[in-house]
Amino acid sequence: MITVLGWFAAAALLLAYGLNIKGRLPAVGLPYLLLNLFGAFGLGLSTAGAHAWPSAMVNLIWLGLGIGPLVHAAREGRAAHRPRSRRGPVSPRAVAGASRTAADAT
Repeated sequence: MITVLGWFAAAALLLAYGLNIKGRLPAVGLPYLLLNLFGAFGLGLSTAGAHAWPSAMVNLIWLGLGIGPLVHAAREGRAAHRPRSRRGPVSPRAVAGASRTAADAT
């Protein structure tokens, strides 16, 4: 049973990482944080059950790192951190200039 939990936990971590790398799951969103939390917990139990103590310790630390953002979000009274926009609002002038530039190129 512990081995099966370990496989599901490993899949959760890989899924979270893969979706994050592809830009489909923000690292500050609740789904990503929960997948990481489940993955760290499950792999921690699995590796501790196999007496692989260095790996169990890494997963315990990973679990602690995953709990921190969730606790912070709960203290702020929201489900998860919202990703910040990297760009500011786009002005109508910038949009008009971009469309003129595209039209001039054709």
